Amino acid sequence: MLKILPTMIALSQESVLEKNEFYKTTFNLSQNEFNKMFKNLPTLIALSQESVLEKKKNFDKVGITSQQFVDNASILNCPSNSFIFKYMLFYIQCQNNKFLSKKGWSITSGEKLWARYCFLKSQKNVKDLDISFDEKKTYRKYHANSTELMLKYPITEDVIEYVNNAYNEIAYINGDKPLSITYESIQKTNKSKERELNE
Repeated sequence: MLKILPTMIALSQESVLEKNEFYKTTFNLSQNEFNKMFKNLPTLIALSQESVLEKKKNFDKVGITSQQFVDNASILNCPSNSFIFKYMLFYIQCQNNKFLSKKGWSITSGEKLWARYCFLKSQKNVKDLDISFDEKKTYRKYHANSTELMLKYPITEDVIEYVNNAYNEIAYINGDKPLSITYESIQKTNKSKERELNE
């Protein structure tokens, strides 16, 4: 774990125990559940409490359970500004929220997800989670370059309107909560130069 997060060596025992209690309380976890989550994502110990609490608001909006969080703690790496957009796009692609049990769905940037979503609508033998492939796998299966796709399919205000409408139509049929995002929130993510963790 020190190879993944070398700064851990500088953390005091008090600080680690405090983070341990924070996660258990915030997400209603048992010690065993926290241990599993920490093993899967040791970097969570370095996240600020303010950042985690901000992200949890989004998790609550979409109804992520404690178990889903434990199984897929990598969602903590997703910037809070783009989380809802990614969730809605995957929901539209999969027609439900079963993708929550799949690891890594939230890692790819929103811009890449949208570009691939548009591109893959014209392809054959597409599986729901293909939009979250890493670059090599995307090129190997579809001979597509994400940078070129992002230029061809940028996120605009019309895109946000489409995502809001498409998501809420499916959510209504499924009996899930309505959601909405704004173009401004996506622009905020772009300006902060979201780091893509899948490369």
